[in-house]
Amino acid sequence: MVIVVYRDYDICGVRPGRVSGTFAPTQYHMHFEVFRKLHEVWRFQLVLCADVWDCIATYAMRKLEQAIAAERAGMGFDDFFREPLVISRPRGSSPTPLEKFCFGSPPFATL
Repeated sequence: MVIVVYRDYDICGVRPGRVSGTFAPTQYHMHFEVFRKLHEVWRFQLVLCADVWDCIATYAMRKLEQAIAAERAGMGFDDFFREPLVISRPRGSSPTPLEKFCFGSPPFATL
């Protein structure tokens, strides 16, 4: 099993201070291409983890699921390269000192 952790700033449409309505599946498609190449050498179950603030957990999960749906419609998944699982690891409402310095106080985004 390989778990890829996406933080707030890794999710398309999530920026410090706001959530935009845009979605860029090409960023995730490039990630899936790398995972496919790795999977040819080393068999694994891919898991995408949204490690984000509570206030955007649902949004982040939806974005990762949209990326999987776009990949399913394009390249598709099969028995060889199975569809990834999507999980969430909400971080609560208190930022670390570094995150507070870089991004300001939560909520970083409003839905």
